Amino acid sequence: MTTELSPTLKPMEARRRVRAIVDAEIEALETEALMRGGLKVLTPDETEKLGQREATELEALFGGVFLAFGHRRLQEKLAAKRAGMAVESNTDIDAMLEAYRPMFSDGLLPASPDAMLIDQLALSGLSEILEKRRALTAGEALDLSSPAHLAPAPEQPVSREISLNASMPFMTWWDEYTTAKINADDWKKGNLRDAGSTRRLFDQLYPGIKLGAVDRRLVSTFRTDFFRLPQKHAQQLPFKDLSPRDLLKLLEDEVWLAKHKIDLTTLRLKDAGTVDKYTSFLQGYWEHLGVHGVISDSAQNPFAGFGRSKKSKKKSREQRKAWSADQIKLLFTSPLFTGCKTTFRRSSPGTVIVRDAKFWVTLMGPHLGARLNEVCSLKVSDIVREGEVPVFQIREAKNEASERDPPIPPVALALGFLEYRFHGRKPEEPLFPELLPQGATGDRSISFSKWFGRYRRDIGVAEELVDFHSLRANFITEAVNKLGLNNAWIDEVTGHSNSERQSERSRYTKEIWADNKLKVVSAVDYDIDLSHLTYRGTKGIQAPEAALIIKAAVIRAERDKEVASKKNI
Repeated sequence: MTTELSPTLKPMEARRRVRAIVDAEIEALETEALMRGGLKVLTPDETEKLGQREATELEALFGGVFLAFGHRRLQEKLAAKRAGMAVESNTDIDAMLEAYRPMFSDGLLPASPDAMLIDQLALSGLSEILEKRRALTAGEALDLSSPAHLAPAPEQPVSREISLNASMPFMTWWDEYTTAKINADDWKKGNLRDAGSTRRLFDQLYPGIKLGAVDRRLVSTFRTDFFRLPQKHAQQLPFKDLSPRDLLKLLEDEVWLAKHKIDLTTLRLKDAGTVDKYTSFLQGYWEHLGVHGVISDSAQNPFAGFGRSKKSKKKSREQRKAWSADQIKLLFTSPLFTGCKTTFRRSSPGTVIVRDAKFWVTLMGPHLGARLNEVCSLKVSDIVREGEVPVFQIREAKNEASERDPPIPPVALALGFLEYRFHGRKPEEPLFPELLPQGATGDRSISFSKWFGRYRRDIGVAEELVDFHSLRANFITEAVNKLGLNNAWIDEVTGHSNSERQSERSRYTKEIWADNKLKVVSAVDYDIDLSHLTYRGTKGIQAPEAALIIKAAVIRAERDKEVASKKNI
């Protein structure tokens, strides 16, 4: 009987397993305290909403309650359970054991002697972790003699599922992952750009981190740090020359903040949508590692479960706002369409009308309902005819369902769009070559987006949550309100996917589709008079000044890019 009750697992091995977990948890607590200026209950978002003063007072209250009641009571209950004198089960302790048990039980049966030995040691370990939390909450000094505190992330014990490649850098297979996504047509350019940004940020926060060290605790810390970073920190002064880790430290330095006149209460930080998007790329990467045998496909994905559920996300209509009627009117009665001072002073009134990419892309926004990058990435060969209807072949779309052939807006045809941008040009040319490729993926929309943001501010139509993409909402609303059009027709123009659109695709011929789509585009009318811009030249051939406009615009764009690059040196 004594033999049957004895564990087969050697006590030394059991202690080693538990010790590794306890050391990793204590290191994580100490690292968090170092990075965040003490253990925190409130998230960075909650701290920002409350304000630094109120948040600090609330943190002090939380800490006081924990020290006075929580810590003492939990330690007493842990001691009672270790001694086998606990009168009843404690849900908090049972939950902690349940969370840690898979890390060191190695598939042991819960009621087996081996599992009982592990649980007893784990209770002692939990007591040690709790004591460390008490010390950090009380503000006791850290022991800095251990080099582990200098590392940006804790090294965790490695499970059997990832032990084969645990010592390899986590990002070793990233290029393989992105290539697989592209080859499978799962990603478009925008996905590739965002995935690249994800890798850079993760590498900057945790340079060279090993696969075996990536666990849920690290993911939680990654997201917490990410939320603390300012929006567009890599592009804006005084942030852009700082590593994310150095920037996070300086954001806690009152002297540095005062020197650069930074008010944390008004500083726009990363939003939940961006953080969730980066986390989803990393979650997909882990899944790729499982599928391709780098780790066992049964290994727990540490990135899974983070982020908001779909039910808790904001509705799409709350994420962006449509332009108001007054804003639309201001846009089309601004110098871009009524006459500007010069090509360099587009927001100042004058007599010059320049039919370059700024003019045409802005016009397309509310009249085509396309995404910005879909318009900016078009080639001359992407303009074709379906019967008598000239259309855009949009293939550089958000996803496969977004690929479509919307008619060119009649208002653009009346203003000479084909004569200025299509006739007389080589098929392989970019439709808007003056929008130079930028960024890791060479998107042409980036330069337009920067200019459009400045132009909107200059003419007084800039507003939070209102941008070029918002014009899609204006387009759809106009189409529905003016004629109550078939939703499948509207989706076929804008690139939304639904079951009705698919059934419509199978019911009609392509020529009828072109006519139906033209009804959608023709229905959109903002009651803006652009008759003064009507093209008076010969239709069907290149406008006399078209080539010169494009050439001059390209030269200006290349010069501006060169000047900008010198400023950043």
